[in-house]
Amino acid sequence: MTGKIFKESSNIYEDEARVLFDYYKKAAEKIVEEEIDLENKIEEATNNKNTSQERQRKHKIISIVTASIGGAALIGGIITFILEIIVAAVILGCVFLGCGITAIINLVKKNKAKKDFDNFESLVASYEEAKKNIRRNYKVSKLGVAYVPVATRVPFEGKSFVVDHTGTMPNTNFSLSVLHKPKELQESLVNLEKNLNNIPIVEGNEDAEQIDTSSYSKSIQNITMHNYMGNIDREVRNISYLLTDSDTRSVSLPVIPPQSEEDAFLNEYATTETGDKPIVKVFDTEDFEAKLDTFTNISDLKKELEKNTDGGNTN
Repeated sequence: MTGKIFKESSNIYEDEARVLFDYYKKAAEKIVEEEIDLENKIEEATNNKNTSQERQRKHKIISIVTASIGGAALIGGIITFILEIIVAAVILGCVFLGCGITAIINLVKKNKAKKDFDNFESLVASYEEAKKNIRRNYKVSKLGVAYVPVATRVPFEGKSFVVDHTGTMPNTNFSLSVLHKPKELQESLVNLEKNLNNIPIVEGNEDAEQIDTSSYSKSIQNITMHNYMGNIDREVRNISYLLTDSDTRSVSLPVIPPQSEEDAFLNEYATTETGDKPIVKVFDTEDFEAKLDTFTNISDLKKELEKNTDGGNTN
C-alpha cells in the first residue's frame, strides 16, 4: 500500500502519471491560447495597417487633384485679372484658395496615415516575433514522491487509536486514577459483599452507633445504626473515602473517531509504508509529541499497576 492523492487513482504511481498528464495538458493549452491571442492581434494590426495604407493613398490622390485644380485656378485668375475680368478673377482666386487649403489638409492626413501605417507594420512584426518566441519546450526533468505525516496510530490495551496532526480534530481526555490504598479498598468491597449476602434474622445491638443526619434532615438530627446496618454504613463510607484517596494523571489528545469521515479518508488515501521516500514534517507536532509521551507513560503505568495488583488500584 503506497497511499494516493486523487480519488480515481489506485496508488501513488497513477497519481504521478496524472500529474504529468495534467502538466503537459496545461502547457499545450497555454501554447494554443497564446498563439490564438497573438494571431488575433496580428490580424487586427494587419487590418489597421491596410486601412492606413488605403487612407494614405486616398489623401494623396485628393491632395494631388486639389493641388492641380488650385494651380489651374491660379493661372486662370492671373489671366482674368490681367484682362480685367474682376469677377472671374475673384471666383478663380477663391477656387485656388479652397483647393490649396484642401490640398494641405489632405497632405497632413496623408502623413498621419503614413505614420499609422508604419506603427501598425512595426506592431505586426513585434506580434509575429512574439509568436515565434512562444515557449514550447515544456518538460519534466524530475518527479518525486514525499510523504507528509498527518496522523499517528497509538497502541492501547491490545488495540489502537489514531491521533490527528493537522489541528482539525477536537481533543479527547484520557485520565488515570491511582489509588493510594488498593488493598484496603478490596477488603472493604469483600466485607460489604459478605454483609449484603448474609442478612441476619435478628440484628444484634453490641456495636450500636449514633449517626449524625442533620445535614440530610432538619427533623431527624441523628439515627442509631445497630450491628448489621452499622457495618454496611461503615464499609460504604470507607469505600467512598478510599476511592477519593487517589492521584489522577490526565492528558488530552486530538483523537480521530473510528468510522468517521476522517478515519475513512485516512484508510483510503494514507499509508504507513513509506519505503525509502522522504518524509517532510509540515505540521507542528512538538506539543502533540509531548502529550503523546505523557499518554504513553500513563498507559505504561496502568499496565504496571494492573500487573502488580491484579487491576485493583486503577480506573
